Amino acid sequence: MNTSGDNDFLGSIFMKESLLEIKNAEEKAANIVTSANEDMKRMIEDAKKKKEQIYNNTITQTQNEIEKLKKQYRDEGTKEAKKIASQGERELEMINKKAKENFSKAVDAAMQRVVE
Repeated sequence: MNTSGDNDFLGSIFMKESLLEIKNAEEKAANIVTSANEDMKRMIEDAKKKKEQIYNNTITQTQNEIEKLKKQYRDEGTKEAKKIASQGERELEMINKKAKENFSKAVDAAMQRVVE
């Protein structure tokens, strides 16, 4: 009965199994790190795409808002200009009417002086 030899043999089997388990654990850890790196790269790419999409949407929305405001102010300006022009035309008509009245009065006064 060689217990010392058996112990050495069992110890070497145990050591071999332990080394295999360590090797498997290292491979699993390496796979986890690789997978995590791939996930990180994918997440970064997704974030870049999302950032670009948000940027482009913001630019488009801003341009649309600018055009909307320009149209609104242009329309308001046109409306105000028409209002002012209409008021000016009315005032011009009143001035012309007064001028004709004054001219008629002046002619009448001149005629009366000539007649007198």
